[in-house]
Amino acid sequence: MLICSLGEDRLVQEQANLLAYLLQSSGTMNVCFNLQERNASEQNPANWITEKMMRCQHVIFLCTPAGYSKYEAYKSSGSGQIDPFVVAVKFMAEQSCFLSRSKVRFVTVCYFKSGENSCVPQCLKQISNKAPVKVRQFCLETRLKSFFEYVSNGRAMPVNSQRVLFKSCALESDPSLKCSLLAAREV
Repeated sequence: MLICSLGEDRLVQEQANLLAYLLQSSGTMNVCFNLQERNASEQNPANWITEKMMRCQHVIFLCTPAGYSKYEAYKSSGSGQIDPFVVAVKFMAEQSCFLSRSKVRFVTVCYFKSGENSCVPQCLKQISNKAPVKVRQFCLETRLKSFFEYVSNGRAMPVNSQRVLFKSCALESDPSLKCSLLAAREV
């Protein structure tokens, strides 16, 4: 399950969709992504999240500044439009008893650019203290290859995917190399 905020700008939405495509094309997982199931995830985020968490083993939070702002606004006021990202973060933070009954065993927190780790809600960093899940965090700008191998059970990231996601990058020789994200679909 991949989840991010609905209020993202077009570039972030395209990058998120490309990430979902990359994960789905690995052949090792069936990706449930709230931006691709927008009607169901928007109309009743709590039901959508509960249903998906009962079926999936891995939850990937795509943290962005917009998602973090929505979460913080909700946390401070307790009201406002409920975003699936906010509901999922709240759910993970408060429902540790549910997590132990669900199939979720892995939680991955990721963000696109270096320096955006500040947009990861603190409660996501503390999940493993409350429930029997393994939590990992990745910056996709610098560790996309490691992220992909981790979430796809060791499978190598397809070479053509790197071309789609990055303008100029030599991940094969240096996985920590910083790259510029490119929001373009493979043609």
